[in-house]
Amino acid sequence: MEFTACAIYDGKKHHFGFSSAFKCPDTVYEIMQKEGVNLNDACYKAGLTQNSEIGKSEGIIGILTKGRKTRKDYTVDAIIMAMIHVENKF
Repeated sequence: MEFTACAIYDGKKHHFGFSSAFKCPDTVYEIMQKEGVNLNDACYKAGLTQNSEIGKSEGIIGILTKGRKTRKDYTVDAIIMAMIHVENKF
């Protein structure tokens, strides 16, 4: 499963948050395993994008959701989840 994780250290504790998770297309995982490349390069090699730096723009999540969720949105989700324990002292 693909997801984004965030860890915030407040000087005493680590606080963790995660985005939602999804499964990448099997062809992408196969390229990563066979060729030893990262997710960005595997998406490009699989023909999912013409952008060789998809990880710096919308990410694979942007491709698979047809722009409804981007890599930046996904990262913000993980940060918001990590902030739950920073802002609410349980």
